[in-house]
Amino acid sequence: MKGRQERQDGKGVVKKVFICSPFRPTGRSREEKRKDLEKNIFLAKEACRYAVGKGFIPYAPHLYFPGFLSDADTDERELGILLGLSWLAGCDELWIAGVRISRGMSSEIAMAMDWGIPMKSYLPLATGKKGCLTWTSVRKMSFSENLGRNDHGRKKKRDKITDGNG
Repeated sequence: MKGRQERQDGKGVVKKVFICSPFRPTGRSREEKRKDLEKNIFLAKEACRYAVGKGFIPYAPHLYFPGFLSDADTDERELGILLGLSWLAGCDELWIAGVRISRGMSSEIAMAMDWGIPMKSYLPLATGKKGCLTWTSVRKMSFSENLGRNDHGRKKKRDKITDGNG
């Protein structure tokens, strides 16, 4: 199994990967937002499917916490992000899925960089059978250059990213 790493006692452990992909929709109209959210959820699910297929355990908090926390409520959204960061702390790698780096993703990427968690970027290539995406690994890299881009890929002033404590 590719996603296995050896522990000191010689027993294999399956690596945990944090799936970092957009969740919050960017559309202007209600219909655009609905379609964008569906697309974002599909991307995250397919990234998880890809990770499982490679022998990893995917952690995608944006697929879990919105089931009982409201993304529309600022306090609940922030709580979901903090809970997701606690999942990130226990993961072996962070996988960025897609090309758009959202504000929430920027926070996750910054924390992974601070904590020394290796990162990889994956791009969906095409829809295969059963509507599944095929993926390509872009490269292992530091994503400091992406933190300077907004949700639409354009350069922006770098915002200070905090964990909510200052």
